[in-house]
Amino acid sequence: MDLEQRVSEERKKWEKPFQYEPFPRMLVRGIAVTPGWESCIVANEREEQDKLADGWQSSLTHVNEHKEKLAADVGVAAAERAAADRKLSDMAQAEAAKADAASDGQHLGEIPETPLKKKPLRKTLTSDDLLPPVS
Repeated sequence: MDLEQRVSEERKKWEKPFQYEPFPRMLVRGIAVTPGWESCIVANEREEQDKLADGWQSSLTHVNEHKEKLAADVGVAAAERAAADRKLSDMAQAEAAKADAASDGQHLGEIPETPLKKKPLRKTLTSDDLLPPVS
């Protein structure tokens, strides 16, 4: 088989009329590190629905819109929390400030709950502390 015949066969394989095939398809989602998005390839509609349910988008435009909407929602939650913080006690405000400082500049929609330490009983009851039976 000479070179021209091999080229001809290869050309026949690739030079055919365009026919749209919906899959495989690329999906993207936003991430916090550069370049700001990552991609994956889905082979069928079931995989695509699973990925879309997990937050993947069909285009970079949708990714940017989704990131902007999330940022706006986080900003609103932080503003609501800041308004609610004004009504907190001094000790709770100090705890909120500590949580804000530990968040590395990220908005916090709510303050993580810290469990209260249980105080031990001051006195253990004895038989003398019990009321006498009523006759």
